[in-house]
Amino acid sequence: MALRKRNNMRFFPHSVIFPFLLVGLMIISSSFAAHAPKAIFQKISLQQGLSVSTIHDIHQDKEGYIWFATAYGANRYDGYTFLIHKKELDDSTSIGDHRTQVIFEDSHDNLWFGTAAGILALYDKKTDSFTNYQIHPPTLETQNIDLIPTAYPVTYAFYSPQTITDIKEDVHGNLWLATWGAGIAIFNPLEKEFIYVQAQKDEPGSLSANRISSLLYDEKNYMWIGTFGGGLNRFNARINIFEAYKAHPSSNENNVRFSHYRHTPLNGKSLSDDRVSTLFLDSGQNIWVGTFFGGLDLLIKGENSDSLQTYRPVEFRHYKHDPFDKSSLTNNNILSLCEDESGALWIGTFGGGLNKLQPRSGEITHFVHDPKDPESLSENNITSLLQDRSGILWIGTLLGEGINKLVPDLQKFIHYKKNERRSRSLNDNIVFALGEDKQSAGRNIWVGTLNGGINKFDRKTEDVTNYTHNPDDKYSLSHNHIRSIYCDNYGYLWVGTFSEGLNRSLHPTTHYPALETDALTIKSGAVDTEPEQVLRFKTYRHNPSEERSLSFNQIRALYETPDSTLWICTFGGGLNRYDRQNDSFFHYKFNRDDENSIPDDHVYSVGYDSTGFLWIGTFGGGIASLNLQTGMIRRYQRNAATPHSLSDNRVLSIYVDALGVVWVGTDGGGLNRFDKENQNFTIFSEKD
Repeated sequence: MALRKRNNMRFFPHSVIFPFLLVGLMIISSSFAAHAPKAIFQKISLQQGLSVSTIHDIHQDKEGYIWFATAYGANRYDGYTFLIHKKELDDSTSIGDHRTQVIFEDSHDNLWFGTAAGILALYDKKTDSFTNYQIHPPTLETQNIDLIPTAYPVTYAFYSPQTITDIKEDVHGNLWLATWGAGIAIFNPLEKEFIYVQAQKDEPGSLSANRISSLLYDEKNYMWIGTFGGGLNRFNARINIFEAYKAHPSSNENNVRFSHYRHTPLNGKSLSDDRVSTLFLDSGQNIWVGTFFGGLDLLIKGENSDSLQTYRPVEFRHYKHDPFDKSSLTNNNILSLCEDESGALWIGTFGGGLNKLQPRSGEITHFVHDPKDPESLSENNITSLLQDRSGILWIGTLLGEGINKLVPDLQKFIHYKKNERRSRSLNDNIVFALGEDKQSAGRNIWVGTLNGGINKFDRKTEDVTNYTHNPDDKYSLSHNHIRSIYCDNYGYLWVGTFSEGLNRSLHPTTHYPALETDALTIKSGAVDTEPEQVLRFKTYRHNPSEERSLSFNQIRALYETPDSTLWICTFGGGLNRYDRQNDSFFHYKFNRDDENSIPDDHVYSVGYDSTGFLWIGTFGGGIASLNLQTGMIRRYQRNAATPHSLSDNRVLSIYVDALGVVWVGTDGGGLNRFDKENQNFTIFSEKD
C-alpha cells in the first residue's frame, strides 16, 4: 500500500481556478526565482495520534508506510492515522519492548526492530504480530551517568549496554546489530542464533570499542562500524563472520580482523573525533561520518587493504562549525544524515537544528527553530531523517516535539503581488484565472484578475505586462474582471469575463513581437501607434437577435478537447461549442421537457475522457455526460434515497485523471469519485 497523502490533492480545470480568491499570484518556480523560498515545516504530534513525541528512527517500508521508532512503541503511519505497536504483557506476539530504537527492512522485505532492552523483533505483516529474539552478550560495558552530557549526547543518556542502536545486513544474510555497550551481535535468521563480537584490549585487530552507534554496509561488501569513543572500524564482510565465530569463538583463531580509523591530533586529515554518532552512504557511494563534538567528515577512500595495520591510507574532509563563518555548520554535534533526490545532504544536529549541504559547492543552508515562527522547525535536536519516495523529508526530534515534515512543493511557492514601486508587477492581487501560453514554450503565463484585466508574466525575466479594458478602443479587453483564460492549439488567446462576454486575440500570440521581446508595457488597452505590435482582441457577446451568438455573457471556464474544439462554460446560458469555420457558437441548454438536455444552465466546469465523453458540471443540476459521437446526454444528480448518488448538485469542478477516473468537486458535498463501470459515486469528506 502506498502512503496516503492528506490535503495534497487539488483538482483544477485546464484554465481556471474557482471559486477561490487567490491573494497574489503563487507560481511554482525552480530556476527564475529572485529569492530563495521559505521552508515550511509541518508538525505531527500526539494530537495526530503519535504515541510519544521522542523519535529515534524513521523508515519507509516497501508498501509505502512510514514507520517511527519511538520511546513508546513502533508507530506505523499511512498519511492519515497511526497504528501503534507496544509491548502487551499478556500477548507473546506483541513487540517484546516498546522502547524501539531502530527499524530495518532486509533483502527479503522483512521488517526488524531493535529495542532498548536488546530485543530484536521481527514483524509479520500478514498476522500483524512479532517474533522476539533477546540478545545475551557475554560482557556489558556500562556508562557513567554522571558524565552525561559532557561525554555522551543526551539522546544516549538512558541507553542500557544491550540497547540495539543500528541494524544492517551483510551479503550472507546475517544481521549485524550494533549495541550501546555490548559490541556487535550477529544474528543468523535461518539458524536463529546469535554470535557476539566485542573489543579485546590486547588484540589490535579486534573492535576498537564496544559502544557502537552506527553501521554502514557499502557496495564492496565492507561493513563500517561507528563507535562512540573508538573511532571508525571496517570489516571485510565477504568473510562470513557468523560461520567464522561458530567455528572458532576465539578471535585469536578465527581470523576476524577490523581496520581502525582514529582521530590523530597532529593529523588534520584524520577522523575529526573518535565519538562517531552516525554513518551514511550517499548515492555516489561516498561515506559520511557524523561525529559528536567533531562535526561531519567525508571519507576520501584510499587503498583497500585488510591487513592488521591500524591506520589505513585514507583521508577525511571536515565540515565543522566556525563561529566566525555564518555559512558553516550550526554546530559540531551530528545526530542524523539523509540525502534528498537532488543530491543535497541533510544534517541533523543536537542543538543546532537542521543543515542542508550541497556537496559540490560546499554551500550550507540552516534551518532552526524560531519561537516566533510556527512554520519553522519545532526544535533543534534532530534524531532522525528520511526522504520518502514522494520527496517528503521526515524529521524526528528528541525533546518531545514529535515529527516535522518538509513537503517540497510547499517550499517551492514564491509570491508575486502588486507592487506600487515596481512598474512591471501585477496590477491586482486578486487572481481568478491562470493560463499557459503554449506558443512561448511555457515562458509566458497569463493571469486573470478581479479588476486588473489580464497580466502576462514572463517566467524568465519575472516582468509583468498588463492588458486592461479601454473604453475608447474596441480592440481592447471587453472588461477587467476576468474569470477564465485559455491559449488554444492554434495559438489564439481566449479570455472569459465576468459579465462582458468572451475575448479572442485577433492573431495567435506569436504574431505579436511585443509578447516575446517585452518592448512595451500596455496599461490601458492597445497602443494605437503600433496596432500590429500589441495584443488586440475580438469580443463575442450575446445577441438575442442572432441564434448562433454567444448564449450568455458571464463566462466561467474554457476547455479544449483533443480535436481542438473549444467549449465555453457560462453562468446562465448553458454550455457553448465554438464553430471555428463559421465563427459562431452552438448551444447546449437546459430544457425541462427534454431529458437529452444538460441539467442546468449554470455551467462551472467540463472535462473530457478518452472514451469520447465530455463531462459537464453545473451549479444546481449535478453533472452530465455528453457522448460527442451520438450527442446523447445522461444526467447524474443527488438522490437522497440512493447512497451512491452524487453528494451535492452544486458542482464547482470536474477533473478526469490519467486513468480516466472522473472526480467531481462540490459546494458542501465534498469530493466525489465516479465509477463509470458501476455508475456509482464514492464520496470523500474532510474526515477522509
